[in-house]
Amino acid sequence: MNAPAIDAAAMARHERRGRASIQRSLLTSSLFTATIALILSAAAAQVFVYAPVQHALAAAELRVATQAVDADFAGLFQRVETIARLRAEWGRAGLVGVDDERGLVRLMAPVLMNEPDVSSLAIAATTGREILVRKGDGGSLLLRHTDPDAMHGVEIDTRWNDGQPEPAVRRASDYDARQRPWFKRAMAVGDQRRIAWTDPFVFRSTGMPGMSALVSWVDPAGRAFASTTDITLLDLSRFTRRHPVSAHGKSAVLTSDGHVVALPDDAGFRSDEGVHANVFKPVGDIDAGALLAAYSGWRASDDRAALVHFRFGGSAWVASWRAIDIGTPSGLWVVSYAPESDFGVSTKTQVMILAAILAAGLLATMILTMRTAAAFAAPLRELAAESERIGRLELARPVQVRGTWHEVDVTARSQESMRQRLLQATSGLEAAVDRRTAELAAARDAANAGARAKESFLANMSHEIRTPMNAIVGLTQLLQQTSMDATQHDYLGKIEDAATLLLHIVNDILDFSKIDAGKLSIERTEYLLDDVLRRVAQIVAPAADVKRLELVVHRAHDVPNLLLGDPLRLGQVLINLATNAVKFTPAGEVVLAVALAGEPGRQALRFEVRDTGIGMSPDQLAKLFQPFEQADQSMARRFGGTGLGLAISKRLVELMGDTLRVESTPMKGTRFLFDLPLQRPASAAAREPGRGHALQAMRALVVDDNASARSAMLEMLASLKMHCDGFADGPEAVAAFAQAARSDRPYALVFVDWRLAGEDGFDVIARMRAAATPAEATFIMVATTLAPELSERAEAAGVSGLILKPATPSSLLNSILLGLGGRSVLDRESAGQPHDRFAEGRRVLLVEDNDVNRLIATELLRPSGALVTAVADAEAAIALVAGGVAYDMVLMDVQMKGMDGLEATRLMRRQPAGAKMVIVALTAHAMPGDRARCIAAGMDDYLSKPVSSADLLDCLRRWL
Repeated sequence: MNAPAIDAAAMARHERRGRASIQRSLLTSSLFTATIALILSAAAAQVFVYAPVQHALAAAELRVATQAVDADFAGLFQRVETIARLRAEWGRAGLVGVDDERGLVRLMAPVLMNEPDVSSLAIAATTGREILVRKGDGGSLLLRHTDPDAMHGVEIDTRWNDGQPEPAVRRASDYDARQRPWFKRAMAVGDQRRIAWTDPFVFRSTGMPGMSALVSWVDPAGRAFASTTDITLLDLSRFTRRHPVSAHGKSAVLTSDGHVVALPDDAGFRSDEGVHANVFKPVGDIDAGALLAAYSGWRASDDRAALVHFRFGGSAWVASWRAIDIGTPSGLWVVSYAPESDFGVSTKTQVMILAAILAAGLLATMILTMRTAAAFAAPLRELAAESERIGRLELARPVQVRGTWHEVDVTARSQESMRQRLLQATSGLEAAVDRRTAELAAARDAANAGARAKESFLANMSHEIRTPMNAIVGLTQLLQQTSMDATQHDYLGKIEDAATLLLHIVNDILDFSKIDAGKLSIERTEYLLDDVLRRVAQIVAPAADVKRLELVVHRAHDVPNLLLGDPLRLGQVLINLATNAVKFTPAGEVVLAVALAGEPGRQALRFEVRDTGIGMSPDQLAKLFQPFEQADQSMARRFGGTGLGLAISKRLVELMGDTLRVESTPMKGTRFLFDLPLQRPASAAAREPGRGHALQAMRALVVDDNASARSAMLEMLASLKMHCDGFADGPEAVAAFAQAARSDRPYALVFVDWRLAGEDGFDVIARMRAAATPAEATFIMVATTLAPELSERAEAAGVSGLILKPATPSSLLNSILLGLGGRSVLDRESAGQPHDRFAEGRRVLLVEDNDVNRLIATELLRPSGALVTAVADAEAAIALVAGGVAYDMVLMDVQMKGMDGLEATRLMRRQPAGAKMVIVALTAHAMPGDRARCIAAGMDDYLSKPVSSADLLDCLRRWL
């Protein structure tokens, strides 16, 4: 058995262990189906039989409860109305009125004493005279006699015991029965035979809640009277307590607006104190949550007399509402409510029987299913075994399966047919596999050869283009150092610009090829952010100065200078973005800003390049980062370029950990930004230089008409703990300088832009000196370029320092320290020049097979003072080193006729004189891995052609 067959068998055994058998599956599915069927049957019975019966029973019992409570209230109201009618008949006969107190007591005392639910009654004439009779303590009656017209703000209160009055008590009172709502309603009824009821209200005489039955009449003398028969609400809750609803059900009486007239039979309402504290309160103010829920559901329903279903405490409840029809203005309602579970019709015995039926059904299903599954699974197991055998390619024995089902027989015949076809196919399978394997290997070799050819082509193209480019750029730089007229100087400048542009195009194509091939990697090394920003400014500033653009570089004061990352690729992205910004900005400013972003613990550096240029439309932004594309073809014609720069920048930013984002508005400007993780060396805090402690508390004045440049410089000065002020024009700055000079805190440092809007920076300095004599401040001129006349004017004006825009924190601090140090401008300028013969007497061996490139390198090295020995091949160089000549540095061309520079380096390192020499590669190659191959061969550094004078001399400074 071959290896694939063994693997298939092992996989089959593993799957067999992990899956259930068909017999078990049939048993499980049948039991599951039977269980679901029984559960669905029980659910159907619940929904279609049990629930309707439960609802009907609940409705019937709740209606009976509401009818019983309604009947009790109807009996009470009927008795009260009978008393009211009797008094009205007595009044029509002239037997009762407001003039005979004794007669009124004689007639009404038995009525009040025999009807416990009636608390008081009153008779009032249309003249305002009223007698109120109410129950007192110990079977006494209390009479209140008022007449606002005759008694003038006084009421007379009399207690009657056993038919005899006690001494009357006079009290001040403004009561007028004619102004009371009950009197007005009684007189408004019109029908003197009709009894009217008030809504529940609080009695003025007792402060207790109650209701009144109203009646009116005219006595034989033609005088009109109104009378009220009062009942209190305190005793009405007995009606709702005497009729049980269900195990947890209750009844209550409410007004339409939710005031409780009769309380439910809750524990908190069974005492007199509980009734007094809660009766006639809004239902939401008493401790009866179920009643409140029932009332809320009733108010929300359309049918006020229907059953209301609601939820309370997580359970379903039902309430029955019934109106008490006595003609009150707002109406009274009886409600009986209970949880639906109180009306269940099932019993524990019924539940047990149902469970037994369910268990018996499941047991019968299990027995029948087990017998059927066993009979069905046997032939299926045989089929599975035959399938496994065929899967292992054991094809010699025919398929044999015993079974009584037609489907099993058909499956067995199909397996046998498949076995025969596989037996035929395997005979030619190995040959077909070998043939396809050979084809794939050939295709892979062809693809690898194509990739190698592409890489070789790019390497050769780089070498062939950069070699003549090195001659063009080098000879141009050498010619510019000779005497020539203005026209010749202009021509050479144009040649250098064209060569530089061509070099950028070649670099873009090579970088894009590296990225496309996935061979461009990001380094992680220590670097100074100010060095990167200064390099960007040096490259971009000349083009910005030609267009009179303000180039601002702003590193926020809390951004550290010493970082970890790839400074070369970071600078490449920033140069590309800033160069584009200058290219597409006809006027205004270009700002390169670096600030902190992100959250504490996960901080990042936000790099931003913004301009005030022509901007872009949404359609142009959509294809901005596509290779070989520009915003539109007119831009390519006007501004040039390959369209690769932004595509390369976008990929570089992605390799460094973020996405290059862009915001733009046509004719307003563009903003590019990206965030990189803030990475610092472990000892960065200890190695960060001090930030100008000697400058703390100094006052500084900044004069610059560009707001962005002024703001950036003010922030850098503030980070040095200096006190700074800034002005946009000369007159304001001169006035501020003069005022400070007269105070005890004059300005110590003054920074003046050379080219202010409409005025000259030197003139501003002269006016400051004239305004404050003597002017003790140190003046530093800020300029965008070192023009020939700038140094002379600065020396004549007594300017102590020069700083080139855009300034970085490091360059600003250096300029301040130089200015405060007292050296002249010319001395400092010459000290910063690269041509100071710093390598005087040092020996340099130049190995270059191209005559022109050898001449250029020799001339570029001449200003350094180095002693240059130039040879045309590697063999001559090795002979010199082997002869014992001690060279301080070897500049080695990598690709030469005969022996290449890598092999020559290895041989030199074996010589005693070559072990410690500095060897620097000079190569026109710029492909991935070139630098690594040079370092691996024993070289110390790497310079890519064409080599500029600055790069070559910087390399000498770095190593010598």
